[in-house]
Amino acid sequence: MSQYNPDASNIKQSSLDAFVQSDIVAELTSVPGIGPANKELLEFADDQDSGCVTTWQLIGKYLSLKTEDFNADDLKNAFYFYLQQKGVKAGRNTIVLAISEKVDSMMPGIHGGTRLETLDENADNQIADENDNGAKWQKTSGKWWGIY
Repeated sequence: MSQYNPDASNIKQSSLDAFVQSDIVAELTSVPGIGPANKELLEFADDQDSGCVTTWQLIGKYLSLKTEDFNADDLKNAFYFYLQQKGVKAGRNTIVLAISEKVDSMMPGIHGGTRLETLDENADNQIADENDNGAKWQKTSGKWWGIY
């Protein structure tokens, strides 16, 4: 069974950054990986799902899959499987990556850490000293995460 694989996304980092840093707009095709065909699949409502007709609803669907027991991979895989159930094939990994990064920018810590980008931006895979509350910070994939 396939699962979410961020390396399978074909989005350029600059395009991902632009999406994450921009305001949310209603149009589903503003989400990287969603073109007219995927938009139609996501908008389709049936007995199992009411469909998503806006970017806000798609983000809401992502958040609705979050449980207390889910780590970042669990949440991203759940969203990946939701997209799969909707019939989305092409762009599925890109959509998961874009929505998860957008949500992370709006809700630091949703994926199990606390985002902090004030330390050395040029270094990667490093651990910073403990701060006043005893937290350590680790940078992976260009982001700072709190390690408690």
